[in-house]
Amino acid sequence: GAARKGHDGRRMVLIERGSELFHDYGQHYFQKREGKIGKVPLSQHYDKADDILNKFAHFMDSPGDNVDRGVFLRVWDLILRGGNATESVVDLAMGKFDDESLKSSVTTLVRQCSFDEEEIHRLLPPTVESVRAAELAGSARFELPNSIRSLEWLRDHGICLDQLYV
Repeated sequence: GAARKGHDGRRMVLIERGSELFHDYGQHYFQKREGKIGKVPLSQHYDKADDILNKFAHFMDSPGDNVDRGVFLRVWDLILRGGNATESVVDLAMGKFDDESLKSSVTTLVRQCSFDEEEIHRLLPPTVESVRAAELAGSARFELPNSIRSLEWLRDHGICLDQLYV
């Protein structure tokens, strides 16, 4: 949700109805505990994952009707592998392109979406069918699908935080 300063200078955050509240320990908390809890995605990983999702969703919208669905599957697979794609890698993964413009677009997209961090890989959906939902929700919300609960669920399991002051 959006944030604004309250009348007393404190930061106010609008919370979506049914949202789960999380305490922000800061990135340093997770970095110091990597040996115990493993690598946890940090803000820069979410930003990169969202950028990849946006670029790929735009790519799915732009080539037109003449592109086979298999192209999207193979390109997403290339992106999930991470690393930097050369034209020869794209040729190998995609087969021979008749459309040089599409080949160039795919090569550029895969290069722009390259990453090395496993944290980013964890934030990306494993299938091309889930890309649109992840892009619309954002990688953070998509990673935690139950972070917004129905009012029914809250009535049964929630606790009242009317007097919560942070």
